[in-house]
Amino acid sequence: QPLQQLAADFRQASAPHLESLRALQVLTERARPTLLVVDDDPFQHKLVGRLLKDLDLRLLFAASGLEALNLLRKAQPDLILMDYSMPEMNGVEVTRRIKGLARFAAIPIIMITGNSEEQVVTESLQAGAIDFMVKPLAGAALTAKIRNLLGGAEGVPRGAWEDLKRTDI
Repeated sequence: QPLQQLAADFRQASAPHLESLRALQVLTERARPTLLVVDDDPFQHKLVGRLLKDLDLRLLFAASGLEALNLLRKAQPDLILMDYSMPEMNGVEVTRRIKGLARFAAIPIIMITGNSEEQVVTESLQAGAIDFMVKPLAGAALTAKIRNLLGGAEGVPRGAWEDLKRTDI
C-alpha cells in the first residue's frame, strides 16, 4: 500500500515535467536542420542556396575556414558542406579542427571541390569528412545526400536533439 501511494505521488509530481518534455519534443520535430556551407566563392553560396531551396533547411554561409570556426561558437549546424580549396586554411585543416573539438566532432562534413584526385579524396576522408562531392554540384545528388544524413527527410533535426527524440515520453 505505501509503495503504491509513493508511485502515485511520484507520477503526480512529475506530470508537469513530462508535459514540458512532450511540448519540447514537438518543437524539436518542427525545428529546421541547419546546414553550414563553407566556401570562399560567393557564387557557390548562391548555387547551393538555389539547389537546396526546396528543402526546409536553415542555411548558414562562411567565406573562410576561420569564419566557419567562429560561426560554430554561435550556431551548431547539423551538417557542413566544406570546400577543399580555400585561402589561409584549406577545408582539410578546418575539418581536422572541427573534429578535434568534442562539442562538434559528431557533425557530419561533406567535402566539396573541383579536384577529384585520389590524394584529395583520401586526405579529406582521413581528416574526418564522411563524404565527398565534386563541383559542379548536381542538385539531385546533393539533395539526396543531405536528406540521407539528416534522417531521410527535410525538417528532421540531428545532434543534441536526437537523444530527446529517442526518449520514450
